[in-house]
Amino acid sequence: MTGILIIATRHPYYGRMAYNLAVSIKAANKETQICVLHSGRGLSHLSAYQKEVFDIIKEIPEDNGVGTKLWAIDHTPFDSTLMIDADNLWFQKRSPELLFKELENFEFSAISEGFIDGADNQLRTDYFMWASVDEIRKIYPVEKMYQFRSEVMWFKKTEKIIAMFKNAQAIFHDPQIEVLKFGGVVPDELPLNIACSLHGVEPHLYKWQPCFWDRIHKNESKKDSGLYEKFWLMSTGGNNVTAYCVKLYNRLAGAACYKLGLQFLFTLQPKKRVIEERKIM
Repeated sequence: MTGILIIATRHPYYGRMAYNLAVSIKAANKETQICVLHSGRGLSHLSAYQKEVFDIIKEIPEDNGVGTKLWAIDHTPFDSTLMIDADNLWFQKRSPELLFKELENFEFSAISEGFIDGADNQLRTDYFMWASVDEIRKIYPVEKMYQFRSEVMWFKKTEKIIAMFKNAQAIFHDPQIEVLKFGGVVPDELPLNIACSLHGVEPHLYKWQPCFWDRIHKNESKKDSGLYEKFWLMSTGGNNVTAYCVKLYNRLAGAACYKLGLQFLFTLQPKKRVIEERKIM
């Protein structure tokens, strides 16, 4: 079975955004299976009726912090999983089933911003690696290392991918290098980058960009109609969001709710305003 996994842990903000994301997915295809993993107060602001938008609701231990996505392979009910950060919205003009079709022959993929391979450095300079590459290489025998963003990830429960995630979990608990932490914990992307390199796991498409993120795709922000053809989702990632992003998100989320006969209740709020611990240290 193939489906979409959303994580809503610790804070009600993520539950509200997970609800909006699920509504936007169902507005695109009501048959797409959605599972939400939650812990703490993650779903506390949703009513029983609102929770019905999820096909599967699964509570998980609240002990991994930002690294929760590295344990998703242990909790997903799907054989093939498209994991999406809660603070995204699906562009309802494109069915998720079409993206599943594109990915079905691949074990793993994720948003990739660049790579470093020996002296060949194609890393994106305005995004984080979360640790010094030189320090990483002193501890880990990495060769070609991709700069992944875990905002959107595709994975299958194959022996190779399960082993990769297990290694990433171990690195998360004991990275053995100095790490730029987020909210006081190790960001999941650092262990993911290292573990994928160690296991020879690559994206299905280099510099795969399934979601529009205003911070990076600034040149696309004035071409709304083109967004729906080029991207599958829109991202509100980061502590702050632009006025354009807020307007686009609220318009799309409102339209998805209207299509399903639901009331639009959860407008977009900058995460830094509502989640105190969102700090890079």
